[in-house]
Amino acid sequence: MDSFGSGRKLMTLDELRVRGERIRLLFNADLQLALDYDRPTVEWLDSFIDRNRHLFYDDMKYGWALGFGYILGESIVRVFGGRWILDEQFADEWVVELPNGVGKANPIGKAYKHLEDPTDSVLSFFRVIGLAIEQGGFDKIESNPTAG
Repeated sequence: MDSFGSGRKLMTLDELRVRGERIRLLFNADLQLALDYDRPTVEWLDSFIDRNRHLFYDDMKYGWALGFGYILGESIVRVFGGRWILDEQFADEWVVELPNGVGKANPIGKAYKHLEDPTDSVLSFFRVIGLAIEQGGFDKIESNPTAG
């Protein structure tokens, strides 16, 4: 049995990277975009998922979540720091270990939740991670931060 317990084989980080890169480059070519691994790309991805959620049927969501999750996670790594690690505590196992001992982020799981739930958001996730790193931990984020 595989580590997912569901018949899915765990991808290597290189396989995950290829999946994310393939999607990013396809969107760049087909939609004439310049997506990279940065905040504007996460903003675009958030609205793309919102506009097209109805196109991602249940049997396709996990595959798309892997690619979208890689784009989200790699954006976190490049903007805020951190690194991809295997972590058996998460169902998807590939997570981003955030810098300065802040914790771990599960971008694949977040992408899947956003595909499922219109009230969820990969952009909000990205922003909260930035705040947590800036303020020294998730537990140190102010409950009523000032707008800025």
